[in-house]
Amino acid sequence: MDPTSRSGRETSDRHNIREEFRGNNGRDSRSNRRSKGNDVRFSRLFMNLGKNDQVDKRSIINLINKQMPGKSVEIGQIEILRNFSFFEVDNRYERDIQKAFCKVQFNGKRIELEAARPKGE
Repeated sequence: MDPTSRSGRETSDRHNIREEFRGNNGRDSRSNRRSKGNDVRFSRLFMNLGKNDQVDKRSIINLINKQMPGKSVEIGQIEILRNFSFFEVDNRYERDIQKAFCKVQFNGKRIELEAARPKGE
C-alpha cells in the first residue's frame, strides 16, 4: 500500500468523523453530545479575566464547579479573549453564579461577572 494514499484516507476518515459534530453553520456543535433530551437555555456572562490573566476554559469550568458545589450547571460556549471572557451557563443558575462570584479572586484579581447579550445580537 502506498503510504501517501493511506495518509490521505486517514485524513479523510478524520474529516468525516469531525463533520458529524458540525451544525448547519459549519462550526463545531456540541449540543448533540450534551443535550440528552433536555432543552437548556443559556445565559451569556461577561468576566473581567482573559488570556492575560492566565485564564483558560478549564479554569473557568473549575471556578464554576467550585462556586456551585452540589449543582449540575450546564456550561455552554466559552470564549476567552485577551483581557476578558464570555461564557454561557444554564439560565436557571445565572443569578446564583453571579452571587457566588461576588467575592471570588483568581490569581489575586477580583472576578467581576455581568450579564451579556447573546452572541450575535
